[in-house]
Order: sequence, then C-alpha cells, then structure tokens
Amino acid sequence: MNRYTAALLISAGLLLPYQAFAQQDTAKKDTVSITEKVDKVQGQVDGINEDYLATKATVDGLAKLKISGYIQSQFQYGDTMGISTNKSMGGPGSFGIGVQDRFQVRRGRLKTTYDNSWSKYVLQLDLTPGNGTGGLAVIKEVYLAVKEPWLKTFALNAGVHMRPFGFELPLSSGDRESPEMSRIIQTLFPGEYEIGASVDMAAPEGPLSMFTLSAGAFNGTKPDYVAIENDDNKDAIGRLGIKLPMKEAGIELDGGFSAYVGKVTNTDTTGGTGVEYEMSGGNFVKTTGTKNVNYDRQYLGGDAQFYYDVPFIGGMTLRGEYIAGKNPGDKTSAPYIPAAAASPNGSLYERNFAGGYIYYVQNIMTPLQLVFKFDWYDPNTDLAGSKINNAFVTDAVNKAVGDGDIAWTTIGFGAIYHWDGNVKFLLYYEMPKNETVASDVTGAMAKYKTDITDNVLTFRVQYKF
Repeated sequence: MNRYTAALLISAGLLLPYQAFAQQDTAKKDTVSITEKVDKVQGQVDGINEDYLATKATVDGLAKLKISGYIQSQFQYGDTMGISTNKSMGGPGSFGIGVQDRFQVRRGRLKTTYDNSWSKYVLQLDLTPGNGTGGLAVIKEVYLAVKEPWLKTFALNAGVHMRPFGFELPLSSGDRESPEMSRIIQTLFPGEYEIGASVDMAAPEGPLSMFTLSAGAFNGTKPDYVAIENDDNKDAIGRLGIKLPMKEAGIELDGGFSAYVGKVTNTDTTGGTGVEYEMSGGNFVKTTGTKNVNYDRQYLGGDAQFYYDVPFIGGMTLRGEYIAGKNPGDKTSAPYIPAAAASPNGSLYERNFAGGYIYYVQNIMTPLQLVFKFDWYDPNTDLAGSKINNAFVTDAVNKAVGDGDIAWTTIGFGAIYHWDGNVKFLLYYEMPKNETVASDVTGAMAKYKTDITDNVLTFRVQYKF
C-alpha cells in the first residue's frame, strides 16, 4: 500500500461519520416535513368533516320539513242570478245581486309540517282572495302533535285542528269527490277546524290495529271566535273507527261511530233577560229569562265505507253517513255560536235534527272517476214544512219559525279526470231542493212556497303537490 492509498482510506474513514450524520439529519428533516404535511392534511380533513356535519345537520333538519298544498281554481254557473241558498258554492257563498256566473279561487292551501319522529308541528294557511275575512291569508290549522315512543300507539294533538267526527269532515277537500261537504256537515261544523286538545290511538300491529280512536275537548266555537270564548263549557268530540280488509276478495269495509257532547250558553238580551224557543207538540214554545242559561248540543253519528275492485272496470266506493241529535241555533241557522256579552247572539232556538249523505264513486280504469251523491238535512224534525202556513208564521208565539227550520235534499253528480299525479279536473252539477211551506205564507218565508231555482254547475281544476 502506498501512501496515496493510505491517505484515501483515512479520508474515507473520516468522512463516513459525517455522511451518516448528514443522512440522519436529512431523514429527520424529511420526517418533520411529512409530519407537518400529515398534520396539515388532517386539519383540512377535520375542517371538511366539520363542514359535512354542519351540512348534514342542515339537511337532516330540512328532511324533517315537508311543504305541501293545493290550489282549486273554478268557474261556476247558476240557474238564476244572486243564488245564496246552494251550499255547493262554499266560501263567500252568494253569487251576489245580478251575478249568475263567476271565476273563483276556491282554495289556495299551503301546509308546512315539521316531523321529528316523536313530535310534529303543523301550520296550514288558506291563501285566497275574497275569502270573506277581508284578508288574503287565513290560518286553517296550527297545532302540535306528540307521540309516545313505547307502544307507538298514542298521540296528543293541541291547537287548531280538525274535529274528530265522522268521515267526510276530516277528509281533505283536496281528496273529496264533490266540490263541497254535505249541507249537514257544513252546518253542524262551521269552519271545519276547532281549537282544543285530542288524543289519537292507532296501534301499528296486533288485534287493536283494526281499530282507531280519536277523542278530545274543544272550545265549542270556531277558530276565529276563540278570542270571545265566553263560558267554561267545553265540547267533547270523538270517533271510534274500524277497518275490515278482505284483500283476497278485493273488498274492504270500514266504519265508525261518532259522538259530540257539549253545551251552549244563551247570550240573548231580548227583554233584558233573554229568550229561548223550543219545539213542543209541533209548535215553538217561548221561554223568557234564559240569559246565560246552558242548553245541550248533542250529535250522534255513524259512517260506513265499502270498497270493491270491480273486474275489468276499476275500484268503486260506496260511502254513507247519518247524524242526528239536538242542536241549538238561531232563527236562520245552526249552530248557535256563543258571542261576547257586548255583542249578544240573539234568541236561542233548540231543535232536533237529522241528516246525512250517500256517495257512489266508480273508477273507470285509472284516470276517470264518475261521482253520484245524495245528501239531506232536516234541521227541525219536529216541524214539517207543510205545517208552516201564514197563521203559524204570524202567530205571536209561533212566529219564531225561520230559514233554520227548512229541510233540504241535494242530488249531485259529476266526473273527475286525473290528468297526472298533480292535476285533476272536476265537472259537477248540483241540484238542491228545499222543503216547501203552505201557499198562503207571506213575508220572508214566502220564497219557500216553491222549490228555489238554485242549481249550480262547477268546473274546477286542482293542482296538488
């Protein structure tokens, strides 16, 4: 080995520790750099995750919110000008003096529901011009519902919601086959909705699943009268329903029994002490000194629905309901709505009533439905129209007879065409017939000496989402 070789080896030996140290230092720097990058990426991931969780919370909240509604635009043509007695017109009612036909937005509903599985908030508005309230928006429903999570069977509702009575009343006007509810339903349940609290029972499975029960206590006024609730009377309303499906035969039979038990306070100030009229022996008997006296409001009803899938044609529905009872009203109608003491409601008339309706609906394949309906309402079953003569009307005792004592029957028929899943067209003709009084009657009741010409044709298009 020469001296040059030895020098190279010595140099290499001296450089090796420095090279190893340099490599270690580079590796350490690389490790720090990677760690910093990983930490940076992790921070970005955490930020994305936070954004995702925030977005998910927003999306989950929006998923609980459901917005639905429908609009019913229609054209109506009446037999004569100024019709005001046909209940099929609904809404503001009368065509108006000199008016025989009209365009109308009958309903413009917007409903929001926030459903959190075990609780629910509902707000429904009716946005229609000329709704009779002087404004464009009317609250139809606003209530909360709380469900129990154990049996998953019971729910509590509180606020302004539908009265649980019968079948046609709770049925959405967007699903009903006739333009309006039957005359007896419109009369007994003005405004449809009421403020109060109720409990629903509907078992998801087991032997009780064939039964439903809804019952509650209500003010006994109307939602727009809530500010003048003038007594401690509360009305109890309820319906027990049953379903009997026979799928193998293509048949289903449903039904229910309903009850309404309440009281009405006479707010009349006639003579300073109030007046009440009640039928006895076919005549009205006048009683004085009845201011602030309570009178019974009692309805009992039964309803049934029969569904059958007719081969080669389509499903058919046969539906009926009967209601009878005692209903306080005023001279022209019922029911008697309690008024504030400063604005007395007038003399109270207690009458026995009865009425109901029958529907026959036949589907023709998928898009077309044919509808036939008959309904009747006798607001005073103790007084026949033929007995109402001029002597009866003008008698000092019996002169209380008025529009609220006239019975009605109505025949309606039409067709519904479902354009698609949102749009349907309805063409419907309704023919009311009033009870007639004696030919010698004069004054306000003389219009009932013959059948009033008040038939109405309705063409309606509905969009529902």
